[in-house]
Amino acid sequence: ITEGVLAHLVEHDSSNYQELSKSFGTLGSTMLSLYKGILGGIDWGELYDSIVPLGWILRCSFLLFICFNFIAMLNIVSAVFIKM
Repeated sequence: ITEGVLAHLVEHDSSNYQELSKSFGTLGSTMLSLYKGILGGIDWGELYDSIVPLGWILRCSFLLFICFNFIAMLNIVSAVFIKM
């Protein structure tokens, strides 16, 4: 996602994409934003809205990441409670 964001910012005026640059401009900020999106620190819908200009492949990969991690966490939590 970071590579797609940087390519988009180089091609377009980066001053119009402050939120995109803030959330996904570096590898560290991308990792932190994805972590917050999974655990509820930031609503994942807000993050998705900021990557809308990037194209459908990056949007789909973001949604797959969120869905996979949500299902994985749900599965782990369910397994812990069922095991008890």
